Amino acid sequence: MEGNEIKGNEIKGNEIKGNEIKDVADAKKYNDLGISDTLSSNFEKAEKEFRESIKMDPNLAEPHGNLGILYLRIGKKNDAAEEILKAKELFKK
Repeated sequence: MEGNEIKGNEIKGNEIKGNEIKDVADAKKYNDLGISDTLSSNFEKAEKEFRESIKMDPNLAEPHGNLGILYLRIGKKNDAAEEILKAKELFKK
């Protein structure tokens, strides 16, 4: 196996091939893809991936925090504050 290649759901780079990610536990995979796309300055795709992660597991703090950081990078300060506060609330649980 090389680089980002993972057998099963066939994640290669920033793309998901084959089986869809269905389990709530896999919300972390969407969060990880969002991080990768944020680092690659693919902000629109990263936002969708963080949102999908949140949809799959609304109580997972990390995608809220990462979405907040993304929003700061693109100048959406109010949205950033909302997501960062949500992440802070969830981290306390």
